[in-house]
Amino acid sequence: METLYVYVSTGCENKMYTLRSLEKIIVSDYYGNRVVYKSYYLKNLSTNLEEAVRKAKEYAENMLIPFSEKEPSKELNQITRKEKQTKEELEKIERKNQEAIAEQERARAEFIKTRIKEAKEMIDNGLVPFGKYRNCRIIALPPMYVKWVMSFNKDDNSPDTSIVEYLKMAILTNHTHLLNWLPHEEKYISGEIGLRCEFVATVINTAHFNSDFGLYTISTLVTKNRECLVVKSTSFNYDVGTTLRFKATIKEFSEYKGQAQTVVTRVTVKVVEKSPTLEW
Repeated sequence: METLYVYVSTGCENKMYTLRSLEKIIVSDYYGNRVVYKSYYLKNLSTNLEEAVRKAKEYAENMLIPFSEKEPSKELNQITRKEKQTKEELEKIERKNQEAIAEQERARAEFIKTRIKEAKEMIDNGLVPFGKYRNCRIIALPPMYVKWVMSFNKDDNSPDTSIVEYLKMAILTNHTHLLNWLPHEEKYISGEIGLRCEFVATVINTAHFNSDFGLYTISTLVTKNRECLVVKSTSFNYDVGTTLRFKATIKEFSEYKGQAQTVVTRVTVKVVEKSPTLEW
């Protein structure tokens, strides 16, 4: 089943505008394989037509699916049924379906071409064109997102893949300083377990969880030598981008998703400052 486009329609009770999709399906029957088209309900949009169209376009853009501009019907169409169709009628319908799908495929190809072009223009202008950081400046991307982009593997020819690859090349070409804040995948802090040391490191990621003792935070930090530190605590909670000078005891050396990390405990913070070199 392939989604050809989405469009705005009316609900079954004509009380709300809804989002529907037109799907291409290959079925087998007495006459062999043939292509049919079916419409599927996706979700409710709004009782306001303009708002419904806006939401539908936003959905289509995010899902990389063409959007049909046809006006929704204000009245439900009556369903007509045929008890039997001749082979000639079925062949005629199939020819029309083939013509329709060819047109939709051309429209989709043009849509994808435009989408990729616009995304590359945003990247050339220093902006992120997709995801949670859409319209954010590339220079302001947090390290863990940069790490995701740099570790992205090109495994298909989808539009998203080519756009991420283009962003990856832009970072390697124009924003190499962002790589300085990525921890080295195989580098640990020099020292033995139980040794108390002084560190200067910057918070690059935080994750919060509820526990019996209150809000539990796992903070990931990186030193100037690109060593990865991890602090797990209910009292250590600093914003991403904050640079700290602190003392801590080495608890263990571990690995998480291929990333070498030194877990420290009994943290005593001496100096807190916002790093002037970071924009996140």
